[in-house]
Amino acid sequence: MEIRTAVVFAPPEGDGEPILFQPLLLCPAGTWLCHALRRAGAERLFVVCGAGLRDRAREVFGKDAVFLPEEAPFTALPEDLPGDVLVVTKPVFLSGRFTAEPRSLGPCSGETGLFRIAAEALRGAQADALSARGKEFRLVQHEDEPAVMPLLDAGDFLVAQELARRDTVARHIAAGVSFVDPNTAYIGPDVTIGRGTTVLPSVILRGGTHVGRSCEIGPNTMILDCTVGRGTSVNASQCYESVIGEDTHVGPFAYVRPNSHIGNNVKIGDFVEVKNSVIGDGVKISHLTYAGDSDIGARVNLGCGTVTVNYDGKRKYRTVIGEDAFIGCNTNLVAPVRVGDGAFVAAGSTVTGDVPVDALAVARARQENKPGWAKRRREEGKL
Repeated sequence: MEIRTAVVFAPPEGDGEPILFQPLLLCPAGTWLCHALRRAGAERLFVVCGAGLRDRAREVFGKDAVFLPEEAPFTALPEDLPGDVLVVTKPVFLSGRFTAEPRSLGPCSGETGLFRIAAEALRGAQADALSARGKEFRLVQHEDEPAVMPLLDAGDFLVAQELARRDTVARHIAAGVSFVDPNTAYIGPDVTIGRGTTVLPSVILRGGTHVGRSCEIGPNTMILDCTVGRGTSVNASQCYESVIGEDTHVGPFAYVRPNSHIGNNVKIGDFVEVKNSVIGDGVKISHLTYAGDSDIGARVNLGCGTVTVNYDGKRKYRTVIGEDAFIGCNTNLVAPVRVGDGAFVAAGSTVTGDVPVDALAVARARQENKPGWAKRRREEGKL
């Protein structure tokens, strides 16, 4: 009989939060458990926890989780549950070798707190009576790796963290992803990576990050809750809660902050920071630049040292740059300001007013040379 339903108990630990809420690798232990149960066939997930914990539990177990009362939880289960039910009464980690079929069954000891039981037998049962009614998953070793591992202390979490890291990397390798050094890749359970992508050493991929096909990620890179388009490289950089297009190059040493949308064929180079901005296709921001609260049109070039001056100490304002504009090096664009399509801004300018379409803006002090000044100062002993 297949497993299509799981029930997880998440009681608080003493005066604190449930053990399953505690971090394991890159997310709560309960999130790893939820993914393992779904891989085992569970389509419906019920969680037993107090009403005061349910908002947090929804973050841990997902929006599809259904909550059961702590008192007589099994009586609240629907009557139409098919097949057997997987019940988890204690905090556990399920490795990649876990299956929904109990193995090496002997007398139930309740050691793992993980049981398989028919739905009809479960209704009306008490959690502490499951060992008399169900089949317990034992602590069976598979090639020196536990399929079911209780989470009781910090040492258990360390062991489970390494199991989770290896399991996740193995699943991505099986899906066509290459790892130069699998031992330094840390990937969360909700991350997806396209076939043909190469992950270089020291990479952390977290949250709901999706990396497209044929990308190159790393080395020394962290990406959280981002979408990375096909054929894009992210090198020695950090990216958060943003969208990065196809065939784009980010880094090295770039910082993409939340709410940014970077287009296709874009260059975000070294020591460039992008925040809450829309970067059009074909834009080049090669180095030492801050683009914050900006809308930058296609094929714009931002020279080295460009800064969008978006904050006046109280409010933040946007900078808008039209398509095919060229911003010279060491330019300050004091928002709110607009640069028209095809316009040029001379290097070293501080722009405080709008620049018309196809215009040249020069906003800097006029140069004045004083012949012989340095020589006279040296002769006077002042230099």
